[in-house]
Amino acid sequence: MNLIKKSFFYLITISLVFLFARGADWFASNFILKNDTTFFTYTPGYYLFPTKTGINLTKVNSLGIRSSEIEPLKKATRVLFLGDSFTFGGGVRDIDTFVWKSAASLAKKGFLSDHVNAGIIAYGPSNSLGLFRHLKTKIDPDIVILALYQNDVLDSGESELYKSIRNNRKRNSLIALSFFIFPKVSNFFLKRKITEDFQKKILAFSNPVQKIGDPAEFEKANQFKSGVSSGQKKHFDRVQVRQYLYALLKPYEENLDIVKNQKKVDLWMENTLDFIEANNVDLVDIVQLLYGLVEPDYFVKSIDLKGEGKEYFENMLSIVDEIKSEVESSGMKFGLVFIPSEVMYNPKKQELTQKFNFIIKKEWMEKETTIESELKKYGQEKNIPFLNLTTRFRNHADKNLTFEYDLHLNEKGHELAADFISDFLTTNFRFKTKQ
Repeated sequence: MNLIKKSFFYLITISLVFLFARGADWFASNFILKNDTTFFTYTPGYYLFPTKTGINLTKVNSLGIRSSEIEPLKKATRVLFLGDSFTFGGGVRDIDTFVWKSAASLAKKGFLSDHVNAGIIAYGPSNSLGLFRHLKTKIDPDIVILALYQNDVLDSGESELYKSIRNNRKRNSLIALSFFIFPKVSNFFLKRKITEDFQKKILAFSNPVQKIGDPAEFEKANQFKSGVSSGQKKHFDRVQVRQYLYALLKPYEENLDIVKNQKKVDLWMENTLDFIEANNVDLVDIVQLLYGLVEPDYFVKSIDLKGEGKEYFENMLSIVDEIKSEVESSGMKFGLVFIPSEVMYNPKKQELTQKFNFIIKKEWMEKETTIESELKKYGQEKNIPFLNLTTRFRNHADKNLTFEYDLHLNEKGHELAADFISDFLTTNFRFKTKQ
């Protein structure tokens, strides 16, 4: 009888501890760890960045962002731009980014503006929130512009790639036990770790090959322009690269049905090998190509907001709400800019993207998409000045606004974006003018 009582006592005790743990897990995930606002910046200095089109010179200031040093005394209306690699200006020189060019455009019109580029490669909206909290008193902007890109939707949720990695990690008994007791908190910290590892790889891929400590060397290096050849093309070993790609797929085989479809894998493999051979193999982001195989509805989720995409979009807006609230409570003005995916305005890029197993819809180039209409609706409801660049890019798609084998804006794309952004700024915000 005593044994039964003891067993019952232990069962009740364990159940209560488990329920308490689950309650703590729910509370922490909803009130303490709601969004991961971890942020990172670059090491200050002068750099030569290798890109897919050549070598580009850039400067990172003492705050770790791609901008000039911040003057303590404001003499102009200061605009802080938050965003990812599109805002940063991956692949172009400092003076060719839309942040720089829009400031130059305003100066020509007689406005006094100081634009600060706080775009960081591989950032999502939650990272931008953390970075804003870190920078707001150091920069003291008058206006904060958050530039959103289509992939920010899935950055605010969980990609199939992440889910597969998570399932693999949970084979570890300690990690599995942690997920059983604290599922939401465990997922938060595992996602943070995986995201940080991924961002480090992206930064390693994009990081400078040379740091120039002497400003004189910085000036000397100005001979490098966007598009200058970065060197001879390396020897391409198709067999070796194929082995590498299959090794890359190995961890996902058990969790992703599409990886088990050998026909689709083989087609993706050959298209990827052809693509890499046509470019410098060292400068191709394999992870981005992998998305087409493991998550073919990647664009459907983030443009049509289908399936989980709707939930992730709402998560993204909740983060934007936080940024807006903190910007305005600091006495600053807030605005949104939407930079469309190239598959929303460039038919050649639609064709190229389809080769890597992504689901692509022609209608995305012909009418207002769901993500556009929802962002416009959100801006109206929240009284946020909103600029959608999609239609404007469609009207100039013949100008080839992105790099040929990359999704990022080239010099022409940044110049066009700057034209519309400068008009958007002067229409919706007040600027100091030259006396």
